Amino acid sequence: MDGGGFIQSSHPNNQLDPPTPSSTLVDEQDEVMPVRPLSKAQERRLRDYLDAKILEINRGFKKRADPSSSLPHLHHYLTAVRPVVSVVLQIPPVDPSASLRVAFLLRITGDMLTAIPSYPLVGPPPTSNPQPSDPPALEVTLIELIDCIAQLDKGWVAVLASQAWDPSAGEGVGDYVATGGPSETDKARLRSLLLLGREAITDWLALGQVHLEQEIREEFSC
Repeated sequence: MDGGGFIQSSHPNNQLDPPTPSSTLVDEQDEVMPVRPLSKAQERRLRDYLDAKILEINRGFKKRADPSSSLPHLHHYLTAVRPVVSVVLQIPPVDPSASLRVAFLLRITGDMLTAIPSYPLVGPPPTSNPQPSDPPALEVTLIELIDCIAQLDKGWVAVLASQAWDPSAGEGVGDYVATGGPSETDKARLRSLLLLGREAITDWLALGQVHLEQEIREEFSC
């Protein structure tokens, strides 16, 4: 993070710089060292970046039925939101930065659990002239959905354990001395979000299965 910067445009998939042994992992006696929190300047830049990205995604979601929407299908929404989740998870799990990670992850979790079941489970339209805005095959979107939910699930496991996030492995790492984590209020809010979200997504998948079965029957009855 040259010059104290946090978000660097040259990083693929909006990933943060990985921790370096000199600043976070091991000292000369092989003792585990604490992860360093963000500086005030880094935290300010990160807040601005995440607020802008989340606003952009929410606007695209709300306009999903509009031809001008950047996120007309679930595939496009998942593609846009996963890198943002990755950036949030890479916030250091130490105070005062840990509270920022929890707050943004709660915010994104609520947004995702609202947005996902609001999209129809559809594949590409039957046309000989496919468009860039068309969704991929339905099974591809379902795999993307499973991967996205798995990322969120593993992310919360790491956050609840106050672990740092390894974006390459896609999981928390426990070789750090962390000092920050969700409060009891945060945990209660997360529990509420997950219960409501699970019910909504279960109903949505059941409805999608009915539609798929109807399409299959219609296809074979021709």
